[in-house]
Amino acid sequence: MFQIGPPRASWSAILPTAIILAVMVAVIPAAGFDNPAPPPEGPEGEGPGETETPGETESGAIHPDAVSVFLKRTYAARPKKLWKALVGELPSAGYPPEEVDEARRTVKTSFVDFDQENYAQPVAEMPPRFGGGYTILQMVKVKLGKVSIEGIVKPIEGGSELQLRARLLVQGLDRKRGIRVLTDRRSAGVIEGEFLARLESHQGLKRLQD
Repeated sequence: MFQIGPPRASWSAILPTAIILAVMVAVIPAAGFDNPAPPPEGPEGEGPGETETPGETESGAIHPDAVSVFLKRTYAARPKKLWKALVGELPSAGYPPEEVDEARRTVKTSFVDFDQENYAQPVAEMPPRFGGGYTILQMVKVKLGKVSIEGIVKPIEGGSELQLRARLLVQGLDRKRGIRVLTDRRSAGVIEGEFLARLESHQGLKRLQD
């Protein structure tokens, strides 16, 4: 009989191809293609790829343009008296001390929430310029955030000096890692100024000079 159509392939030709396909099917699951790793998740209550952790440059250091400067005031009071007034006023103003060094007369408070609506002037300066080693995008206007107060009392001739600054943490987007972060923002001095006015009023402190 005559064969109609193309000739059938022999088993000897098909068998090597079948073996290769079987090996590929066995290897692919082992490489993890059927079980891809789940997307990273942030803390409880946040979606995938989101987190809230202080972060700045790639090296982990705070960007220089995000570091707040100290406001300095000099008073006609002994360092011991001024120190006692400072440590006593912070918690009553809503800033509970967290790190207190009596010998050096330095104090840092815990972070607490702040709301821009409670202040007449912007509490934060412009964010650091995006680019280079700085990969965090921030909103120009700050509405909410966290703040910690740092205070230092030093003796001077005729009295003592108080150095005060606020460390602000605000929401930002780390474009490199694709996550939300709490990142540093330079204070405009508004929060520090209000606390100093409160301290002077409640403690009856007299300035030596402005």
